[in-house]
Amino acid sequence: MQQHSKLVLGFTAIVLSGTLAFGAVASAAGSGDGDSRPQLTTEEKCEKSVELEAKATERLEKISERTAALQTKRAEAEAAGDTAKVERLDRRLEVLAKVAERIQQRMTKLETWVAANCAA
Repeated sequence: MQQHSKLVLGFTAIVLSGTLAFGAVASAAGSGDGDSRPQLTTEEKCEKSVELEAKATERLEKISERTAALQTKRAEAEAAGDTAKVERLDRRLEVLAKVAERIQQRMTKLETWVAANCAA
């Protein structure tokens, strides 16, 4: 092996080992829990629950409006015989239905938690 190749190989090994050592030290210097956001107290969560309920209700209203508009477009596409557009609109309607269902499930979970943890 030529001396130039040996030097390049040695230098590369030194740089690589230094990088790994630096990475190990940097990862070990963290706080340990991996979460830098402060956790809300139960009282703060109770106060925020009103905002969350309003937001979820607003989202459900928007989904309802969007579903009605897509159903109208689907009926028009079906009347025109555009099967590809009908299939696309059906997929979009399915996605909206899944999202609405998830929001309803989360609302139920939130209401249960509020009833158990927040004073009336």
